Amino acid sequence: MSDFSQEDQPPSTRRAMRYGLELFLFYFLLYAGFILLNLFAPDYIAEGFVPPDSDRGIDLHGLNLALVYGLLLILIAIFLAFYHLRRCPPSAGPKTPGRAGG
Repeated sequence: MSDFSQEDQPPSTRRAMRYGLELFLFYFLLYAGFILLNLFAPDYIAEGFVPPDSDRGIDLHGLNLALVYGLLLILIAIFLAFYHLRRCPPSAGPKTPGRAGG
């Protein structure tokens, strides 16, 4: 068995792995915030941004904060994936000749 170490990888791969880990940690913090809100403030996340007995706040047009936060998590994950792909494109790798169909 061979050991996997970063020294065996080219610098571009190491940079892509480090950058991917940073993006993952950023997303993890956003997701942890979502989970913590659900654990410790379920009433707040079920209602939304508008405090009770107040006309101030952000109107979510009838959607609760859990739904909006969850959809934003999905959209942010897609955005981060494309951003990582744009910033660290995959290497071309070795070319293999195609087979002629017949």
